[in-house]
Amino acid sequence: KTNTEMHEANVRLEELDRQKNEFLSIASHQLRTPLSIFNGYIELLEEGAFGKVEKNTVEALTNMDETNQRLVSLVDEFLDITRIEQGRTKFVFAVADLVKTVDSVVVELRHKLRGKENDLSISWQKPDSVCLAVVDEEKVRHVIFNFLDNAIKYSEHGVITVKIVPEHDGYAISVTD
Repeated sequence: KTNTEMHEANVRLEELDRQKNEFLSIASHQLRTPLSIFNGYIELLEEGAFGKVEKNTVEALTNMDETNQRLVSLVDEFLDITRIEQGRTKFVFAVADLVKTVDSVVVELRHKLRGKENDLSISWQKPDSVCLAVVDEEKVRHVIFNFLDNAIKYSEHGVITVKIVPEHDGYAISVTD
């Protein structure tokens, strides 16, 4: 009897998991459409398609665009979770310069320090040479972004150190706070 109940519960859990994945996939796709349209209007406004744009308005539009991009990233994360759980994760491996990848994340997130009222800085210990590796650059970038973003969010003061060091047959990227 217990075995039958466990089997029925397992079947039900599998069905709920399938429904959750289907919901996440549909919801993610449905959210992307209005966010893309919103992004298009922001770009048109920034370019002056509807008339002259004042400097303070451009700044507000830039902030709106950044927020919209974060929402798009969040939706993409939902899609990634669904793909991972369904075993449909796609990797695009190519040679990439990890220094350029890390540098773009550091540049993008440095602006977050301006909004913090504390003594926090980023020390990006950039190597003097390129660090080439065969990776899925977008996924690596996403991981680095999340680590650095969390370090900024949860550090009150001090220095967040970002570095790339040779390790075995590749490189190790570290974010230390």
